[in-house]
Amino acid sequence: MLKKKIEKLGQMTIDPPDELSKNQEIACVMEIKDHDLYLCKTANGETLLAELPPRFRCKIWVRRGGFVVLNTQTFDKKECKIQAEISIVIQNEKIWKKKKYWPDVFKEDINMMSNAATAFEITPDGDLMKNPNQRQIYVESSDSDD
Repeated sequence: MLKKKIEKLGQMTIDPPDELSKNQEIACVMEIKDHDLYLCKTANGETLLAELPPRFRCKIWVRRGGFVVLNTQTFDKKECKIQAEISIVIQNEKIWKKKKYWPDVFKEDINMMSNAATAFEITPDGDLMKNPNQRQIYVESSDSDD
């Protein structure tokens, strides 16, 4: 029974809906505050504290830099620290990026990250930072003529 629930939950996070409701928006997870509280940045630059509902806890991993769908409907009227609830954890970004409601801001950020990663791989070894944990060997050379 538990395996079926986890599979259903996983399918819900992989398949994107046809469109988002007016109270839902895609956000990027910036920081993990607690085991169920996440600091998320929306496409318009707003930072919200979001709560992970109990149905996702201990079943799905939310990583920093990952994307989630926030639902702000239940927290609009209340005056509290938590401003949104995570309704969907996005696991396969490639499928979601093809949808018309995916924010252009996040498309640019992903492209910049991939360009930075490829640029880092291309750099020669001389540009890399040296490991401070390795022993340094000093070789003395004598240039004196006797």
